[in-house]
Amino acid sequence: MRLAGFFCQRMFAATKQSLPQYEGSPKKIITGHGIDLNFWLKDAGNGDNNNPAENLLTIHRLCRSKRLELGIKALKYLPEDYQLDVYGRDVERDYADEMRVLVKSGKLENRVNFKESLPMPEVRNLYKKYRVMVNMASETIDKTMLEGMLFGVYPVTTKGNSEAIGLPISLEHDDPEEIAEFILQGKWKEYNVEYLQNIVKERHSLSALISKMNKYIKDGK
Repeated sequence: MRLAGFFCQRMFAATKQSLPQYEGSPKKIITGHGIDLNFWLKDAGNGDNNNPAENLLTIHRLCRSKRLELGIKALKYLPEDYQLDVYGRDVERDYADEMRVLVKSGKLENRVNFKESLPMPEVRNLYKKYRVMVNMASETIDKTMLEGMLFGVYPVTTKGNSEAIGLPISLEHDDPEEIAEFILQGKWKEYNVEYLQNIVKERHSLSALISKMNKYIKDGK
């Protein structure tokens, strides 16, 4: 990466958090993610998403950078009928084991469901079942948040991630109690499928990514 940074003219990064060693360099260009709308919108509707908020979704690798513990701890501040479904591979087995111990020690066995990872065609159908996603990853925007938004799933995530995505409202602090309060207040309900889809289309779609990159590549700059 250091060699690439020395020789190249531009380095395209999905988010501000990407390539932190080049923060402030004119070579670093933030493009957003390139979500293939044709693939995901194949099964997505454009009507209202009326799925119950009590069924919370988390879908990402099980590793420390994803900070799954914040979502699990938030359940302690939510009514008993709220539960969290966690989809993802145990890429850091020790961390995944810690999360299962956390669930057991918090007596949340009936409210946290660890699931296996799914192939992308099945993930399309998964998003249709939820209205709220909890993702407290601090390093970058997981594409699952953007994919879920195409189905009207509102991502509850960090303030920095929310701003990078273009979400209208967000948390102020990375705190389990605030996560729960944000979910219960329900201000996110004001933003329907069409609203969330438009954010992805305008800022994070594959066509938007190509357009941003082409501006530099076509001119050789």
